[in-house]
Amino acid sequence: MKKYRIGKSVLFTAIAISIFFLMDFYIEQLRYFIGALITMYGIDKAISFIDAEEKEKPLIVCGSIVQIILGICTMILFKEISTICVIWGVWAIMREGDEIAECYSLFKEKLPWILNFVESIVAIIFSITLIMEPGEHHAKIHMILLIVELLSAVILPQLVNLYKRYVKKDDEKEQK
Repeated sequence: MKKYRIGKSVLFTAIAISIFFLMDFYIEQLRYFIGALITMYGIDKAISFIDAEEKEKPLIVCGSIVQIILGICTMILFKEISTICVIWGVWAIMREGDEIAECYSLFKEKLPWILNFVESIVAIIFSITLIMEPGEHHAKIHMILLIVELLSAVILPQLVNLYKRYVKKDDEKEQK
C-alpha cells in the first residue's frame, strides 16, 4: 500500500499541476475530465477496501461502485455544462462529508484536523455556488479549488504522519 500511496500522491500532484496549465482545455472537455475524476476517486475508494475494517467494507464497496457509475455516466450521458456542474457540485459535497467525518476521527485522536476541516467547509460553500449557478465561470473557480483539494489530499495526510512521528511521540514520552 505504501507504493500505492506514493503513486496516488504523484498522480494527484500531476493532475493539480496540469489543471493550472490546461484549465481552459479541461473546461472545454468538462464531461470527460469530471467523469474521469469521479471514476478515479471511485477506484481509489475501492482500493481503500484492502486496509478497511470489516464493518466499513460494505460502505466502501457501495460508495466506490456508485462513484464509478456516476463517473462513467458523466462521460457518456451528459453534455450540458450546467448538468455536469451540478453533478460535480453534489459529488464534491458528498465527498467533503466523508472528509469532515475523517476530521472528527482525527479530532478524537488528538491529531491535526483544522486545516482539513476549513478546506472542506470552503469546498462545500463553493460547491453550493456551483449548483446554484452552474456554468463556465463557476467551473473555473471550482477548478482552482480542485487544485487546492488535490494538493491537500497529498499534503495533509503527510502533515498528520509527521505530527504522529515527531510531536505526538514527544508528548507520549513526556507523559511517562
